[in-house]
Amino acid sequence: EVGIAPENPALSLPQPWPGNWNFPSQVSDETFVWLRVKHPEPTVKNEFIKRRLAPKTVGFYPLGSGRSAELSTPNQDSIKQLLPANATPNSAGGFALYAHGSWPTADPDDWFKYWFRWDTSGYRALSEGPRDFQLSSETYQGERSSWLIRWGPQILPIQWKGSVGNGDHLYELVVRAWLGETRRADPYDVSKAPWMTGHDFYRYELPERARWMKSGSRILEENAYLDQSQAPIRTNRFFWNPGSGDVNAKINVRSRVVPAIAHEVDMGCGPNLVYIPAGTVTLPTGRQVINGGGFCIGKYEVTQAEYLAVTGQNNPSSQTGDLNWPVDNVSASWAEGYCRLLTTRERDAGRLPSERHRYRLPTSTEWEYACRAGTTTIFHYGDVLRSGMENFNGTKEYDPSCGPRGNCPINPLGIYLKRPTVVGSYTANAWGLYDMHGNVHEWCSDRNGLGWHIASGGNWAVSGDECRSESQRFFYDHGRPGTGFRVVLSEW
Repeated sequence: EVGIAPENPALSLPQPWPGNWNFPSQVSDETFVWLRVKHPEPTVKNEFIKRRLAPKTVGFYPLGSGRSAELSTPNQDSIKQLLPANATPNSAGGFALYAHGSWPTADPDDWFKYWFRWDTSGYRALSEGPRDFQLSSETYQGERSSWLIRWGPQILPIQWKGSVGNGDHLYELVVRAWLGETRRADPYDVSKAPWMTGHDFYRYELPERARWMKSGSRILEENAYLDQSQAPIRTNRFFWNPGSGDVNAKINVRSRVVPAIAHEVDMGCGPNLVYIPAGTVTLPTGRQVINGGGFCIGKYEVTQAEYLAVTGQNNPSSQTGDLNWPVDNVSASWAEGYCRLLTTRERDAGRLPSERHRYRLPTSTEWEYACRAGTTTIFHYGDVLRSGMENFNGTKEYDPSCGPRGNCPINPLGIYLKRPTVVGSYTANAWGLYDMHGNVHEWCSDRNGLGWHIASGGNWAVSGDECRSESQRFFYDHGRPGTGFRVVLSEW
C-alpha cells in the first residue's frame, strides 16, 4: 500500500480526506511518500512477522528531482526500535507508526510503515505536469518488485467550443488527475501493483480576463478525486477573449498534496503568436479537419525584415519594396532552416516557454484548421471572396452563384496589385490571424503522395478559387515567387 502526504508520517498519522484544504501561500519544496508491504499470510507465526514487517530492503528513487533513499530491516527484532519517537525528521527516510495501538497488542500489519522524504524543489519552476518516482523492494526470499508511480495534474489539449460574442470564445479545459497510477519499472516483474490510497485537491488559475462558465471567477479550487475509484477526468468550461491583451495568458493547475507539481499551458504564446486550441471542424461535405493538440501560430506571415534579422542572409524575395512585406521566393528547406535558427536564438535569450518548445512550419491540417477559425464556409469570411477583401487577383472574384468552381466573370474594376502588401493589411479571422487567403502561399511541413511539398493559402497573383481555406499547391523544394511561410511554436 502506498500513500502521499504533505506531512511527515514519522510525526503524525496521515489525516483522512479533509474535505476542504486551503492552498498554502508558499509552495512547499517537499512531500512524503509512505508505504507498507503485505504478503500472503504463512502458517508459521515467526515467518508471518518476518514476511509481513521485515522486507530486506525498500527503495525510493524519484525521477528528475530529489535524492534516492533505501531502507533495510535486517531482522524482525529490529522492528521494536522503529517507533516514531526514534524517527529522524530531517533524514531521507525512516519508519513510523501506522495505526494506534502498542506492541504487541496491535495488529502487526498496522504497526509501522516506511516513509521517504521527496524533495520536489526541482519541479517548482517548470510546471510541466505529472512526475514519476520508483519504488522497489526485495524480500528475504529474494522476491523483487519495482514500480513507477505517477502523481499530479495533466492538462489535455484545450478544446475550442465556439464564439459567444463580444470577442469572447468558449473553451473546454480537460484535466487528467494522476493519483498514483502505476506501471512496471521492470517488464519481467510479475508482482502485484501497489494499492494507492491517494487523493488530491486542485487549484485552477485562468488568464486575467478569463472566467469560468459555472462561477464567473478566474480561480477555481475543487476536489481532484477522493480516491482512484473515481474517474480520473475533470472537465470545466471557460470564456476568454484571445485578443484581450492579457500579459499573462497562462492556465495553471496545481496539486495540493504536492504543491510543487503543476501543469501550465500558455494561451498567449508571446508577441505576434496566437494560441490555436484543439478541436474538430466538420464541413458540409462530411470531411473533418482535426487538430489534435494546441499550438501557437504566427499572427502574420514572416516578413522580409524578420527573415534577414534571423538568417543574416541577403533578401531572397522576388519583390523588395518594403521590409514589412512577407518574405517570398524561399524554398521549404530554407523556411525550415529559419525555424531552427529562430528556435536557437529564442532559447538562448530565455524566451521559449520551455526547453521542449521549438519553432517549425505548420502541417497542412494545422494550417487549414487555424485558417478556418471554427468556420465551415469556403473562406473564413463566408462563401464569397470579393476584390479588396484580401491581396489576390481581384479581377477574378469567387462566388458559388457564378458556377461550379465559383469563378465569376472578369471584374475589370477589381483590385490587382501584382505585388505583396504589408502583413496585416486586411481583416483577420476570428482567431486573429491575418492574410490567410492572400498575399503569399505558405509552406507547410508535410508533402503529398508524390513527395511534393504542400503550400496552403492564396497569393497576390491567383484567382479567388485558389484562395479557399482548403486550397493547396504542390511544389518542388525550391524558391518560388509568391511563396513564403508563417511559423508555429509548439512542444516537441
